[in-house]
Amino acid sequence: MNQSHKRSFIAVLVFIGFLSFVAFWGIDLILGAYAGHKLGKLAERHHLDIRYDKIRLTGLSTVRMEGLTVIPVGADTLIHADRLQAKLELGKLLLLTPSIESVQADNLHIHFIKKGEVSNFDFLYKPSNHPDEPEETAVDDKERDYARKAERSLSLLFNLLPGNALVHDLCVSYSNKGDELILEIPELILANNQFSTHINSTENGVRSEWICEGSLSYHFRLDLDFGQVDSLILESTLKAKDFQILAYGNTDLRKMNEPFEYTVYERGEPVRSFEIGPANPSFRPFNTVSRYLPLAIMQSEDAGFFYHNGFIPSAIRESLIQDIKERRFARGGSTLSMQLVKNVFLSRNKTIARKLEEILIVWLIESNHLTSKERMFEVYLNIAEWGPMIYGAAEASRYYFAKEPSQLNLAECIFMASIIPKPKQVRYCFDGSRLKPYYEDFYRVILDRLVDRGLISSEEAVGVTPESVEITGPAKEYLTATQSRSPLSSQPLDQR
Repeated sequence: MNQSHKRSFIAVLVFIGFLSFVAFWGIDLILGAYAGHKLGKLAERHHLDIRYDKIRLTGLSTVRMEGLTVIPVGADTLIHADRLQAKLELGKLLLLTPSIESVQADNLHIHFIKKGEVSNFDFLYKPSNHPDEPEETAVDDKERDYARKAERSLSLLFNLLPGNALVHDLCVSYSNKGDELILEIPELILANNQFSTHINSTENGVRSEWICEGSLSYHFRLDLDFGQVDSLILESTLKAKDFQILAYGNTDLRKMNEPFEYTVYERGEPVRSFEIGPANPSFRPFNTVSRYLPLAIMQSEDAGFFYHNGFIPSAIRESLIQDIKERRFARGGSTLSMQLVKNVFLSRNKTIARKLEEILIVWLIESNHLTSKERMFEVYLNIAEWGPMIYGAAEASRYYFAKEPSQLNLAECIFMASIIPKPKQVRYCFDGSRLKPYYEDFYRVILDRLVDRGLISSEEAVGVTPESVEITGPAKEYLTATQSRSPLSSQPLDQR
């Protein structure tokens, strides 16, 4: 190689080195500017203060962010992470269609905090200030935006997460009016969509520990037009594959399989405890109560109990439609499984966190078949409230009819089912010791369902009316005492 060629070759190497130096160090500047622009738009749209200490590219396709903090304007910190690192799929990155291959995070804390009327997650349910949207947006469009945001949030959580992730020190908490739920996950490992993790849960000082592994997939769709509420579409499914709970802490979700102590709460305070098992003289196994009692309860409360997996999407959909129309929580859509979990496993405090915990526990019990359906119904029959301080089918049948649950007739069982939604207001269901006239409608609905579904014969339904119910037990004195006029006039089927 002559001298001229050598100089040219050296010049080319120097130039390539210079380009490499610029690319290596300049990419961070470009990336920082791009990220700053995108995060700025996001912050402006949702009134967020988004800060980070450093963002840089490591290797050819890994983005690393340090010191991330997200603070809604005028509220408490929502998200903090010491480090977030995402590896992008190189092929798609070169085609300018980036896709996350894996994620790593350290000390990731997400805090949902509500103080009075102000919360740090309100922006999730408010229409965004998108610069491309007109300033004056129709009310219906804004309201429909709530549904879009809910669907988008859940989709981001369950569908866009990569199949591989490693998160150290993950903490998710919810705080409202003195109630607090904290979920701590020391290490979350997600490999090829299979996860393994140890979960510590603390609700108002009560601590639980679970170790879980498996695979989960979630589908959610909510489509709502406030101008046509009856057209609401709700789809929600959480599927598990090879999912199992490897270890339980002090809250064993299998505890209903064995005798256990149940505590009754009134206004948040424990007022009575009794065993759900043979040691309790008032305990009655499932097969020792009248066959009409569970039939009547299911037609009133949860007809598909023995067939569903803890949830009835159609019932939740109908309850949402009614709640939206009446602009209040008029109907709950709870299944017997949800009612049971709420009473056996959870605190009495009515919070969003508790409702989410209720849904999770129901799903875990039902999906993993931790307790049989018959045993769940047996527990329900023995803890259900049937009047002021009257708990369990045996106490109730003696209190109202001076007989055993096995001796109850169809009319008496329908009455028993009718008072479950409002057990403390049973006195207002009577004129003297006779049921009020509006119970005719309730009886007709329950009887029609039982006959139409082949659960009883039409002959069995003959003569079964509210008038055929005669209170003969100790409740007669209570019901015939001076009665105050009930402030409520709703039908027994209204409250679920």
